[in-house]
Amino acid sequence: MRRFLATLAIPFGFGLLAAACGGSSPSAPSTPPTTLPARSSITVAQNGTALLGISPSALHDFRLRVPFRVTESGGLGARMNFIRLQLFRGGIEIERSELGAVQIEQGLGSNVIRASQATTFSANFDFNSSTFDFFRMTFSFTDDRGNAHTAEISRLTDVQVFPGLLAMVPEGEGFRLVLAPGAH
Repeated sequence: MRRFLATLAIPFGFGLLAAACGGSSPSAPSTPPTTLPARSSITVAQNGTALLGISPSALHDFRLRVPFRVTESGGLGARMNFIRLQLFRGGIEIERSELGAVQIEQGLGSNVIRASQATTFSANFDFNSSTFDFFRMTFSFTDDRGNAHTAEISRLTDVQVFPGLLAMVPEGEGFRLVLAPGAH
């Protein structure tokens, strides 16, 4: 019996000794959790010369190609949902053209706007209305926290009209697009 108790006491004694010495290995210092901003901050601006010309689409007369710069400055990434071009005459919408997320991904390779970065790209809008006095481009985003955002452009600062193909004729408060003879 003594032999049995002595055999049991040895492992038990080592266990007590290990516990008395602390027994646990040092842990790595914990890293503070990363706190993301509550919302992203997104701006959109024209980024070069827009081109206005004849659409290669058999269903449309005109094409507007606009280069953009999308900047996220709040530290939270986002995804671009759509870009919509609306044409107005006398305050009434007369036509719209929209690029959805799938078209944006196909054109850009991704619809992701990374946190604290800028992305540049060009978008093509095909349309038929030749007389309008106001337009609006609406950009829709959802940030990485699920917040919805929109940005708008209603003025282009630099537009090149393809010579010989198209003319812009002043009309009232806006202008009228005129196809050159034999075009389309």
